[in-house]
Amino acid sequence: MFPKQAKSDHELKHSALVARRNQLLELINQENNRLKQSWDDDAKQSIREVLEMLKKQLKSVDSHLAKMLATDTANERKIEILQSVKGVGAVTISTLIAALPELGKLNRGEVAKLVGVAPINRDSGTKSGKRFIGGGRGQVRRVLYMATLVAIRHNPTIKAFYVHLKSKGKEAKVAIVACIRKLVTILNLLVKVTRCQALCDSHALCDSRHFAILTDAAVLGRIPATFRDRVVAEMIVEFAYRRASLFWSMSDSNPHRVGGGCLSENRG
Repeated sequence: MFPKQAKSDHELKHSALVARRNQLLELINQENNRLKQSWDDDAKQSIREVLEMLKKQLKSVDSHLAKMLATDTANERKIEILQSVKGVGAVTISTLIAALPELGKLNRGEVAKLVGVAPINRDSGTKSGKRFIGGGRGQVRRVLYMATLVAIRHNPTIKAFYVHLKSKGKEAKVAIVACIRKLVTILNLLVKVTRCQALCDSHALCDSRHFAILTDAAVLGRIPATFRDRVVAEMIVEFAYRRASLFWSMSDSNPHRVGGGCLSENRG
């Protein structure tokens, strides 16, 4: 286990507001259920008043979250990247920052399991059971579900993937869950690539121009989704190797001294 970095006051407040928003949504759902079950007019009026107050508080919390994103300097680049994806709004970004800090640090399978959208097998011996999703962080999954519904309508990549799944006879809910996983995989990859670039720039691991070419959206778009995480992982290994070689090169007597560019070093 690695030690966790202490959160700043801004991050603590951000997390508290995200948690409060989830509580308000649960309270609104409970009051709506009570309204459906109630038969007395006075009781119904009381429930409606409470619902109106809760919805006002929800709008206030959403407004606070949007303002906090605008003043979050620690995650400025991450927020900028997430905002560039169609279907991802302020609420989704706030939830990802507060409840999914591992975004960009895991591979696509790990982040899908952490969110709870990875199909888990139910096999036993020669029997192949139906795959189900389960576990994970429910609050993140609920927010991504709503973001995916928007992305299916307005994000060309997610929309095309959804249409493709439906054309193969997949049920609507199955297709939506698959789109959630694709969306979180894309977000994870975008944040991961940016972290690699920051590492490259801060430690002079390679020429930033080479990195820009490798991580260009058009280039990544030509790489099959199955291999994109592997490509980024290999890039991280290259950068780490380059960083280690800098320390070795400080000694003139080092027999293993290497040179050259980040992706063209002679390791022989």
